[in-house]
Amino acid sequence: MKLQKVHAYNYGDKPHHKYIVTLPEELVDELKWESGSELEIKKADDGIKILFVSKPVKNPEPKIIEPKISYGEFREKIQNALKYRDDGMTWTELRDQLELEQIVPNNKWVRQLEKDIGLKRLREMKGVVWRVTHV
Repeated sequence: MKLQKVHAYNYGDKPHHKYIVTLPEELVDELKWESGSELEIKKADDGIKILFVSKPVKNPEPKIIEPKISYGEFREKIQNALKYRDDGMTWTELRDQLELEQIVPNNKWVRQLEKDIGLKRLREMKGVVWRVTHV
């Protein structure tokens, strides 16, 4: 077994290193340790002691976050708000009036609105204004 020195990072002009000890697989198996287990190192009179702290923590499956409203509901709200507004509205005005929780609109939904309801977004003095043409 060897102590290995590996460059970790530079802080200013000074390089910093970490040291790695590789344990034999047979020893790890015998101790019933697993990859990712938390270990603690303590100084002893004649060297060091490596102590087992806990088994590895398994990360739970990531939650899939569902949108609060569906695209269909979003489309209807935007279309109804803009239908007779020739001057259009900014996203902030739409969001506040419709009490939408999104801070910024979903880009995919905006692109789909351009196809579905003819949404047009134009840069004006008050910002990017959203408009739809009505018949």
